[in-house]
Amino acid sequence: MRSEGMRIVESVLPSLPKRPQVILSANDDMALGAIEALQSQGVKPGEILVTGFDAVPEALARVRDGWLAVTADQRPGFAVQTAMSQLVANVREKKAITGADYPPTLITKENLQQAERIGEAGN
Repeated sequence: MRSEGMRIVESVLPSLPKRPQVILSANDDMALGAIEALQSQGVKPGEILVTGFDAVPEALARVRDGWLAVTADQRPGFAVQTAMSQLVANVREKKAITGADYPPTLITKENLQQAERIGEAGN
């Protein structure tokens, strides 16, 4: 997917009459590919805002250095913990499994430390 994000930006950006203000990516991997293409075209961090989705460690590092404006943290650890807690309660206490709805958290420079996987993002 990263190569697809890179390919799209490399092929579309030069043909536009005006640079876009934002690139919306379906996931962080495509956003990281878009960022690589922007870097190769001399674009500086923040000149074109790039968004991602998944809050993978490399994307969190790009948020920190200003290349990625925002990513959505789906909190997979929280989802697994919630599912396991409900499953254990169902097996042990016959409690109904109710499921859980929780929105992703938008991660920016301002709240980067709230990302579930920030410890994996390196320095």
